[in-house]
Amino acid sequence: MAGLLTVSSSAAQAAIDPPSRLHANLGGVSIDQYNANNTGQLPNCPSGSYPKIRDCYVSLLQKFKTQEAAGVRFRFSVWRAMEKTQTGNDYQVKSSWLTNLRDFLQDIKNAGYTYVTPSPIFFGTSGDGEQNIQVDVTVGGCTDSVPTKVELTFWPTAPSGWEPGKGPFAAGKDQSYNCSPPNPIFVGWDNIYEVIDALLAEIAAKGLVVYEFDLLNEINLHWFTVEARFIYDNMIAHSGDRDVLTKVRTLMSNHGFSPDRVTYSPKTSRTSSPGADCLSIYGDSARVIGLSEVTAGINGGLVGHGASWKDNDSNAMYLPCRTGTNTGEMPAINVYHTQPSVIDIHDYSCLLMDKWTCDPNKTSADTQVEAETLFTKIRQYKNAYCPGGWHGYNANICNAQVVVGETHSNTVNGNQTCEGAPVNSAEGEVLGYNDSTLAGTTTIVMQPWYHAFDSCYPFDNPVINPPYDPSQQD
Repeated sequence: MAGLLTVSSSAAQAAIDPPSRLHANLGGVSIDQYNANNTGQLPNCPSGSYPKIRDCYVSLLQKFKTQEAAGVRFRFSVWRAMEKTQTGNDYQVKSSWLTNLRDFLQDIKNAGYTYVTPSPIFFGTSGDGEQNIQVDVTVGGCTDSVPTKVELTFWPTAPSGWEPGKGPFAAGKDQSYNCSPPNPIFVGWDNIYEVIDALLAEIAAKGLVVYEFDLLNEINLHWFTVEARFIYDNMIAHSGDRDVLTKVRTLMSNHGFSPDRVTYSPKTSRTSSPGADCLSIYGDSARVIGLSEVTAGINGGLVGHGASWKDNDSNAMYLPCRTGTNTGEMPAINVYHTQPSVIDIHDYSCLLMDKWTCDPNKTSADTQVEAETLFTKIRQYKNAYCPGGWHGYNANICNAQVVVGETHSNTVNGNQTCEGAPVNSAEGEVLGYNDSTLAGTTTIVMQPWYHAFDSCYPFDNPVINPPYDPSQQD
């Protein structure tokens, strides 16, 4: 596949409207293997010239820095940072992981970056200690008939299980936050906090700044309400402080970082109908329902989709449109937190050819229209929390900086990008933002996707600027 790749020669007609920043997005980084020999883990990084995995990342960091990137987003496995203590069943942070982490952060520092955005991986990765276990489901709302037994996949660092092929249990059922069973092999929150604390301590020691701490990547409280356990874990069977958001904010403060920068990054909702929109059950644009859900969950409110919605409206195909105001069995988190000062939303604007897939036959101009619509809806969402807004005034949301935590890479793979979007969608994303009412009203950070472990992404010439040309490089 790599042989089919070229880098898009098209550049956006203008830089990202100021104030704007560009951050490099490294995807998942295997910190536990950072100093290991390069034996093809990063398929497009030649081992002859780059004998260590670390050598590959040093090169990538330098290349992105020369393109005016000011920060680095990376994801890391929490499980791979842990090991059992010699006595008992407790865990501690691996000394070898800490050594590799220090080297990785030093390489970021040496390349001239200021900011980092860590994002923990708690589940979903093969080889991270997962087990298939039969469990009882004795509370209504998760299955059609109870009591019953189900086999779920559990990861040691997640507070709930996965249903094979469907994601977190129970997909599409609002009551999963309350009725999804506790994880019988959960390591407990205190062990997880120990890893996060060690990470933040090392970032501070290197003189780097946490621009954002993305506590759960692409959280989906619309369809998987159980993921709200990463805000507040309602399972009394789990040890440690179950107010996850408050605890991580405290750890950020302890190391001199802003607690308001702890966030959760949802995805946008896309459509097959150009420029279409409708209202979600929250009364906001259905295109940003993921953001509405996160705000509600942090606020201690209702999450889920309720009984009055559908995602196949004739005028807004595939958007989660409300058909009434019946909140059905939507669970309340019931623990209030203040809102973060950063909105992180992942957007790969395109027109869909089915519920999940971009139509590669569309053009960057189509992406531009969709991106303009989306960013304008984000502006409207922020305005709803400004003075006079219908949601009521919330200073953090009204004045929030916007991070596009993931977006189109500037790649070409046949007739589409590596993410399956139309060619030159990166250009369309930038121009759509510039045309939107959000442009110029807030600092925006663009973080185009790059995954070194995927053979689709070029190593020698990974161009993100242009089109992601920022006005600020500090």
